Amino acid sequence: MKGSASFLLPVARMKKCFSSPAMRPVSKTRSARLVLSRSNAITCNPLPKANLVKLSGNFLIATVIESLGEAMALVEKGGVNRHQFLNLLTSSLFSIPVYEKYGTIIADRHFEPAGFAAHLGQKDMKLVLAAAEELKVALPFASILRDRFLDLAAHGGENLDWSAIGSVVVK
Repeated sequence: MKGSASFLLPVARMKKCFSSPAMRPVSKTRSARLVLSRSNAITCNPLPKANLVKLSGNFLIATVIESLGEAMALVEKGGVNRHQFLNLLTSSLFSIPVYEKYGTIIADRHFEPAGFAAHLGQKDMKLVLAAAEELKVALPFASILRDRFLDLAAHGGENLDWSAIGSVVVK
């Protein structure tokens, strides 16, 4: 679409890149085309709707990160190897890029260099909660995520990859 900005990348490219400068709006007056997959897209006009969709996508990714971290902590404490657990997940029910990418980072506990810094995830959760308050939508899990990012920052992790919130539960 002429004059639109892409905010989310096609699923095929999401394995390598979940966020990029290309996802930022170029103009507040333009509509935005949100590419959800190779065959699905949403055109949002005005741009604030596109920003809401982008923030909601990041909210969903953060929930996956948090739940993966919690599940890995649980199975590891029970004596199950976290890499074997991840392999089971990603070879069956959750064979999707977000689980494969962030699950590997959490299992390896390799949070540097950051692909998407934790302080940016924290900012997005604040924006999600502000939008939810304005729209009068209760998002209790967004509050938990905000607290996870705050805890990570309090321990000096604001520049780690945002998937490091998935390791906060291990401490």
